[in-house]
Amino acid sequence: TSIGNSAFQYASSLSSVNLGSGITSIASDAFYGTALTSITIPDSVTSISSQAFYDTSLTSVTIPDSVTSIDSSAFMNASSLSSVTFGSGLTYIGSSAFQNASSLTSVTIPDSVTSISDSTFRGASSLTSVIFGSGLKTIGSRAFQQTALTSLVIPDSVTTIGSNAFVDLTSLTSLKLGSGI
Repeated sequence: TSIGNSAFQYASSLSSVNLGSGITSIASDAFYGTALTSITIPDSVTSISSQAFYDTSLTSVTIPDSVTSIDSSAFMNASSLSSVTFGSGLTYIGSSAFQNASSLTSVTIPDSVTSISDSTFRGASSLTSVIFGSGLKTIGSRAFQQTALTSLVIPDSVTTIGSNAFVDLTSLTSLKLGSGI
């Protein structure tokens, strides 16, 4: 039911994985440092632990509705990752989860997510668009530092924006702050 800690870490030729429907969790460092370019995450998975896909070659990932949490650094340094689709059950995205995902161009945060943690998308240097869900309350420190965002619409539900959350956004031309700030 679980892919254990560091189960396939540094399996340098592993490029594709199809997980069975009985898997409920992907533990820390499970696929860390692999050549993984594609993975099918089944609807049975409820959590993706820290650094599970750290420094992989994934190009796209679909997080099923069953996943409620993506822990810290889960997809950090996945520099080929250009597309992420979040499921509607997601409530938590950990710190640095997509840090340095330098090919990521746009993200839509589901309404179920209440907080974007510190440095979540920091260094995602191709990220030009983010759409925030209506349930978002907090944007953590350095969450979008060094991204290529051109415009921002912060929803009314957001009450807190952490320090340096949007620092170094040299392409930002438009900003709309919601009434909750």
